[in-house]
Amino acid sequence: YTTLFRSAAPDRVRQVRRILSVLQDRLNEDISGVILCGDMNDIPDSEAIKSLRFGEKGMWLNDVWETLCNGDPGLTFSSANPWVSPSLWPNRRIDYVFYHNLTPSSCRLVFNVGSDESIVSDHFGVMAEFVA
Repeated sequence: YTTLFRSAAPDRVRQVRRILSVLQDRLNEDISGVILCGDMNDIPDSEAIKSLRFGEKGMWLNDVWETLCNGDPGLTFSSANPWVSPSLWPNRRIDYVFYHNLTPSSCRLVFNVGSDESIVSDHFGVMAEFVA
């Protein structure tokens, strides 16, 4: 699944509750694991992201960056990116790969400054790999 949060913080929390409900229904159908990724437009300590990570009613998601990247801030919206205006409050992590019932093996920023890839967006990407 992929998502984009565009609304204000209270609406994002409602969206998270709905997402978790849908994902729980899918897991109840014997789906072995779930990946949810996208532009959440929110920082790791926000109420919406905490709600995704700590969940409710038995459903929660793990943040692959938190799991594997050992305290690296993983800035996906960065002033180092020439497409980002300094007036847009850059230098934060607002793009995520979440998972449930899977084992991640790696993650990294892609399409970022210093990589071999071209910068293609005002956000750097997050790439994650999982054990098959």
